[in-house]
Amino acid sequence: MTQAQQRRFLRAGIVDEESDTIEKDQVIRYEPEEVEENGSVVLYVSSGPHVETAYVPSLTGKTKEEANALLIEAGLISGDVTEQSSESVASGHVISQAKVAGTQVEAGSSVDYVVSTGPQIKRQTCGGGRSCLHRLWRFCR
Repeated sequence: MTQAQQRRFLRAGIVDEESDTIEKDQVIRYEPEEVEENGSVVLYVSSGPHVETAYVPSLTGKTKEEANALLIEAGLISGDVTEQSSESVASGHVISQAKVAGTQVEAGSSVDYVVSTGPQIKRQTCGGGRSCLHRLWRFCR
């Protein structure tokens, strides 16, 4: 590159700025309006409209009621709540959540989570297709 070509370069700084009218990633303005050779310019680039955000709370181990209260307090809402059996998490407590705790999301977003129904009840048969309870009932008669 020749010296003449090197002199034509500008140093540019970029500043993100919210804008309700300028599309995201488009230049809003620049300063100064006139730049000398080897000068500096600051570009103000739209980051889009302002969006309120919230941090996802940790719901794991909480009751369904506690989880809902934490979501409301954070400015979020309860999403799909499904149930699943668990050997390690007490019935009525949250096993897992779809959005990672501490993640920043748009305020008003929903958070899905899974609530334990407790251990799965296993039905055993005592032979002949009859349940053990039926066999016990016959024994007690």
